[in-house]
Amino acid sequence: MFELEVKGGSVVKIFKNQDNKAVIEYDGVDYELESMINLIEEVKNNYSSVSEAEIQQFERDPEMRKMIEDSEQDIERGKVHSTKDVLARIRRGEI
Repeated sequence: MFELEVKGGSVVKIFKNQDNKAVIEYDGVDYELESMINLIEEVKNNYSSVSEAEIQQFERDPEMRKMIEDSEQDIERGKVHSTKDVLARIRRGEI
């Protein structure tokens, strides 16, 4: 295992998992190096401004996960919310 302190004092660990794949552990989350490299290449090709780390952090948030699941169910039922409606609900503290 290799450990590296990065900006802000966080420690990044690099190691091989039980499947012998290279893994980077950052902020308590494991990322397979090959997947990260593929994502970086995809981002470079698509000019996306959202990083995999941001996506992972978003997906780990239980409130966000619940919102996504609720939205998917609404779409399946044919119920769609406008951006204006969602913003109004956020301002009222309903979301």
